[in-house]
Amino acid sequence: MNLDILNLQFKYINRVSKYLFFLVSGIMLITLIEFNNLGGLTLDEPQQLQRVYNQIHSGLSVYLDRDSSYFDPYGLIQKLPAFITSQIFSLLTTGSFNDEVLPNKLYYNLSHIFTCIFSIGTCWTLYASSKEVGFKNKWVAPTLLICSPVYLGHSIFNIKDIPFAFFYSLFSWYLLKIYKNKNWDTISPFFIAMVSSMKLTTLPVMIGSFLIASFCRDFIDKKIYEKFYFYKFLFQRIILVFFTFILVFTFLPSSWSEPIRYFKSSFLTFISYEWTGCVTFAGTCSGKYNIGGLNTFPDINSDWSVFKYIINWFSIKLSFLNLISIIFSIVLFSRSVFHLFKKNSISFREYARIIFGLQVLSLPILIIIANSNLYDGIRHLLFLLPAASYLLADGLNSIFLELKIQIFKIAIVLIIFVSLIFNIFDIVALSPYQYIYMNEFGIISQRYEDTDLDYWGASLGELYKKSKLKYDIFPKGGKFLPNFRAFNNIKLSNQTEKNNIKLNTRPPDVLEFDRSRCSKTITVNRRYPITNKKIEISSLINCFSSNK
Repeated sequence: MNLDILNLQFKYINRVSKYLFFLVSGIMLITLIEFNNLGGLTLDEPQQLQRVYNQIHSGLSVYLDRDSSYFDPYGLIQKLPAFITSQIFSLLTTGSFNDEVLPNKLYYNLSHIFTCIFSIGTCWTLYASSKEVGFKNKWVAPTLLICSPVYLGHSIFNIKDIPFAFFYSLFSWYLLKIYKNKNWDTISPFFIAMVSSMKLTTLPVMIGSFLIASFCRDFIDKKIYEKFYFYKFLFQRIILVFFTFILVFTFLPSSWSEPIRYFKSSFLTFISYEWTGCVTFAGTCSGKYNIGGLNTFPDINSDWSVFKYIINWFSIKLSFLNLISIIFSIVLFSRSVFHLFKKNSISFREYARIIFGLQVLSLPILIIIANSNLYDGIRHLLFLLPAASYLLADGLNSIFLELKIQIFKIAIVLIIFVSLIFNIFDIVALSPYQYIYMNEFGIISQRYEDTDLDYWGASLGELYKKSKLKYDIFPKGGKFLPNFRAFNNIKLSNQTEKNNIKLNTRPPDVLEFDRSRCSKTITVNRRYPITNKKIEISSLINCFSSNK
């Protein structure tokens, strides 16, 4: 094919991808404003704010010679921007840093803003990585990611998993940089520690990925068993790992009093996380610690298989392009590893495929082997989507370079473009609750009565506004009112309990109260644009006083 024609094709594909990226970025901004205006607040956010205080207090207590026995295995760095900014505003408006006068609503809104910034930052890592490798369609990967409805939905409020996806993707981009410049090795502890401080069980994976990257760079086409060089390599890595541990503890103030004990406790906590709740999929309340009914809900039994859990939720929560990207990731990673062992050499592009393939596959494989505990849909695995988007863009780039038949190229472009448009329609229609998204298969196979949708209560702000009930959704001190009871039976407040008004954000077939004499009073709904199917996200339920 004429090279000029091929370059022109890539130019138009890249330009359209760029326009779509900025279009959906604008939609994300509108979604953020809408969510904050509705008083959007999720179940987990007040607890995350409190953990910032506790971590900092615990770290300072070490130097103030006070009790610092507080233990918190969760990361701090992703929450610091919103915390520091809100404290500055608090100082300017009240003259105090006291957490009792901290404007919590401001903190939550800022937290949502910074979560969106982390999401856009993840897109930037994909753009920078595509540019580093030399893709002609460098805007495709970030566009594929931001057009993923579930990912965009979590980008509005999920201050835990979206920043983790950003730092993990930033680490993968960093591993591309060290391929061309060994001097970047010296800052590897910083990148590894940033990711690992958010979830300590990832530390071996981060270190292992760095060592694999170093091995691919330094030993391919060299004499591996040249002892002097090998020992020098090993000694340098030991030093870097040592500094990595120091930085990990630096990022976790609650570890400062007893770092070794903290490391052991945190590691064990995440390996077998004892969250005793469950999420409902197709009418089955599924959770690792729900086996035999020995948890919060003894009347509901389920067998636990994390592999089955992943397959189930991926099948309904991932868009068509997300699913294709996972398949491309496995294929490209496998080909590159095979080439590495067969030829004892790989190109820079194959090296990048191994790096991003490790991001897609390493943690899920370990999770499956350990049969670990997952919950809340696919939020724990959101970090897969950036790397998978990059690898799908890589695959499309390669296909376009190698494919000679024009009609096939046109068909591929049309399929990708139509899929992106469908995703954008869903993103607009579900706003600002895109994280409840189900793909076409999920819409057909699942009923909202049988499958968890708004498991974080993101729609409660809108529900409260529609109810016109008195409430304080942003109380002082970080507590979230109304009180969230275990699982679905969530009551609005002591005052409204007397009127028997109850709140439902999850499948009613697992509610703790008898619904036989209850009626829905107010609901938050959205419709899928293609099928026009209405989805009930949350509802207020009015029950007669004779009920339990």
